[in-house]
Amino acid sequence: MYAKREKIKGYAFSKDTEWQKEFDNSFEFQETDDQMRAIDELKKDMEKPKPMDRLLCGDVGYRKNRSCNKRCI
Repeated sequence: MYAKREKIKGYAFSKDTEWQKEFDNSFEFQETDDQMRAIDELKKDMEKPKPMDRLLCGDVGYRKNRSCNKRCI
């Protein structure tokens, strides 16, 4: 299954624009080091031209939605 998936072409998203950076900086709270690492890893995966396999998990209230939103906008 994974070998087949490696051959599939996905959509490579572009690097962040100034608008994206402005959006990211508009959030009220500062991310933790772990949250920043997760955001950076998500973005790197999304910039690759292959399907992304990533699960973002964590305890309730640790801003997982916010981390994903920063990558999806």
